[in-house]
Amino acid sequence: KTTWMPVAELLRTLFQIDDRADPADIRDQVSARLSALDASLADVLPAVLWLLDVPVDEGGWKALDPEQRRQATLDGIRRVLVWQSRQRPLLLVFENLHWIDAETQTFLNRLVDGLRGTRILLLVSYRPEYHHGWASKTYYSQVRLDPLAPGTAEAFLQTLLGDAPDLVPLKELLIERAQGNPFFLEESVRTLVETKMVVGSRGAFHLARPLSAIRVPASVQTLLAARIDRLSPEEKKLLQSAAVIGREFSLPLLQAIMGSEGGDLGDGIARLQAAEFLFESNLFPEIEYTFKHVLTQEVAYDSLLQDKRRALHARILDALEELAADRLASETEHLAHHAFRGEVWDKAVRYLRQAGARSLARSASREAVGFFEQALTALDRLPSDPAQMAEGIDIRLDLRQALVPLADRARILDHMRTAESMARSLGDRRRLSWIAYAQAHYHYLSDDQARAQETGQFALELTGGDDVVLTVGVNVVLGYSLHVTGNYRKGAEVLRRNVDVLTGDLLRERLGHPAFPSITSRERLVRCLGELGEFAEGLRLGEEGMRLADEIDHPTSIAAMCMGYGTLH
Repeated sequence: KTTWMPVAELLRTLFQIDDRADPADIRDQVSARLSALDASLADVLPAVLWLLDVPVDEGGWKALDPEQRRQATLDGIRRVLVWQSRQRPLLLVFENLHWIDAETQTFLNRLVDGLRGTRILLLVSYRPEYHHGWASKTYYSQVRLDPLAPGTAEAFLQTLLGDAPDLVPLKELLIERAQGNPFFLEESVRTLVETKMVVGSRGAFHLARPLSAIRVPASVQTLLAARIDRLSPEEKKLLQSAAVIGREFSLPLLQAIMGSEGGDLGDGIARLQAAEFLFESNLFPEIEYTFKHVLTQEVAYDSLLQDKRRALHARILDALEELAADRLASETEHLAHHAFRGEVWDKAVRYLRQAGARSLARSASREAVGFFEQALTALDRLPSDPAQMAEGIDIRLDLRQALVPLADRARILDHMRTAESMARSLGDRRRLSWIAYAQAHYHYLSDDQARAQETGQFALELTGGDDVVLTVGVNVVLGYSLHVTGNYRKGAEVLRRNVDVLTGDLLRERLGHPAFPSITSRERLVRCLGELGEFAEGLRLGEEGMRLADEIDHPTSIAAMCMGYGTLH
């Protein structure tokens, strides 16, 4: 699941953006289209560019934390679609929601909540196991696609095969075996035609062999595998190579991995289209094809031996790096997938970490966890040495950032204990100090304040104040913990260190934190000073904090300072 990918593809279609367009052209194109829709949409530009992997220079956007960017994106894209629907009715189609990523699901939920009164028709498809909360909406209608009833299945076969009397027992056999699955029926008929069990033309076939000679496979997967096996070696290799790329693939990428082995690729693909394994899905900016059914792609993929699959994934990785050299960032998830499946472990680690960081920046914590954990699996396949162990620690620290919003404390502690053991064996004080900080934060959230203060102090001793980012983070955790336990004087002492250090440009830096340490430190320091009765200093710092929060225009920081300043009063 690639985070936000369906929404990004929707925007590319809406704004008619070429995949190969450079960032400046994309910015101009999106900006012009938003202005044409309505002048009030100018503030949506950063969110659209962010989803399209175009660098965003707007200062206000940079000041937002990942969750705020996520909310701004959800609201902004919905507004764009509503305005577009005012110009002309809009039909949005999302298929296979059972495979949807969490962020796209959240977007659809937000869109559905605001559909009433708009000229938008949202059409979605999903399997029965998928669940949503839309059933209570008066403007929601569900059309169940149940298995074909025997009468309907017979009519379907009548259209495909015809009404020759000798076909009657064959139709009964197919209906019994397919259990109302139209795809199974269609593939069964195609198999009968290919194997010359029936002869004629569509709607006018008749039996060419006795019914006793016909064997209908027990499953559609078995049937598809048999059809693929009957292809010529060249066609079979072409179909299998395409299946390794994915459900959808571009002609240039297929050409790149096939090389001279592909022969006349155009003729081969034309034959696969005629056999209805593939269909053409896009002509511009490059020709793209899609497998007729996801089962077709899965069966073709599974028909390859493991070694051949691995080799093809590795070749696809190389081809992608060459073909998408100017837009690798937007292909990170695909690169990671093929590197992992191709067992190119060093690149798998690199691209999986990038994919995890990308998901984390988009507040897609669950997807980020998946990427980072897969990166650890890939890293374990590389030779164990100090560099490999150091990277293992760094990935676990990245993973901890993704697990914090999910409140998965057990996994956080488990990973930090492993990282601590690795750092101690390396004698790496810098990484050990970051691990101690992470553990202090864990203990603070778990309300084990004694251990939070102990590990926080240990982190400060390890870093010796050399790492400003780490020192500030530890001081925030310690200050909060000391305030919670009523040690206001010590808490004020710790938090004053941050106020003294965070000056100039550092006042407006997050330093890797979701909030601004310059504000959170003042907020909690003001509370400590209030409890100590040191009101004059508290008022001065409270006014400073309020002014700073207003200047940064960060809602969470403003709310926090209001709480701290209000407590002081």
